[in-house]
Amino acid sequence: MDMRYARVEFCGQRPVMGRYCLHFHLLKKCPRCVFQGNAVVDGEHVGITVHGTHDALVDQNVVWDAKANGLYIEDGNELRNTLSQNVMICSSLRKCRVSWVSGASSQTAGIFMIGMSNNIVENRIVGYENGIWTPGSFRGSGHGKAFGKVCPQFYPFGEWRGNTCHDCNRFGLYLDHQYPRNVKIDEDGLLLDKDSCEWFTKDGADNGVVNEVRDEVNWHNTYVGQYAIGDIQFINYTSVNNGHAMYWKVGKDFVDGRLWHLLDSVFANDPSDRCSTQTLDDSRHQVRHMCQATSNVCYWIF
Repeated sequence: MDMRYARVEFCGQRPVMGRYCLHFHLLKKCPRCVFQGNAVVDGEHVGITVHGTHDALVDQNVVWDAKANGLYIEDGNELRNTLSQNVMICSSLRKCRVSWVSGASSQTAGIFMIGMSNNIVENRIVGYENGIWTPGSFRGSGHGKAFGKVCPQFYPFGEWRGNTCHDCNRFGLYLDHQYPRNVKIDEDGLLLDKDSCEWFTKDGADNGVVNEVRDEVNWHNTYVGQYAIGDIQFINYTSVNNGHAMYWKVGKDFVDGRLWHLLDSVFANDPSDRCSTQTLDDSRHQVRHMCQATSNVCYWIF
């Protein structure tokens, strides 16, 4: 499937699983699969979905007011797909924050990832409930045809670089509970050895693998960060006027011995800019930035 520079409007059927606007569906290894330069406008149920597909390209697409999620990686076994320079915009939280196949309306994001081992490069997310969300523990056994055959919480990320999240209602970047490990998988991303999801190898060695989140920019979100992650290092992270500049409760020592969880990063806060949360102006049906005193808070508990 190769679709470029097309406009798709009023697409998808919510909450029917699989009825999304643009959808790579169970194509397995598909390096010729491309969604590039498309405009997905006023989608009823997810703008773009990568499902059970590997090595595909989703590049330079614009998703406007897609309900539930802008971009969705569905089952947990998806590998080496590249999501690059896409723009997901929700002009009004009321439009996009809806119940869908995943459940509650709070479980929505500009990029909602269950398949972790993919490249997330230079995307822009604006105005969603969450910006980029990786809820691996939420679907700890995967989803759909991959259910019981994957452990998404422990799959390593691919290249992660240069993404921006701003004016999201809850989290901008939200890595949730991720501990990348040396999982043993087949060519379809399914586990060959479920024990490879564990903290330690059989000989007692740390089973972690280090991932790097580079050049991330977050501003005007309520939170940025995660509850519990390990072996993930932030390099050149920039936080500007977030309610919580880096939310982080639990971590671990790096398996390769590196010392710094955040490196070469900037935390900036202008007290006169109080726009860190969003509410809906019912009288005008527009997103209005409400002024609320906030402070940058960084939690570290190891």
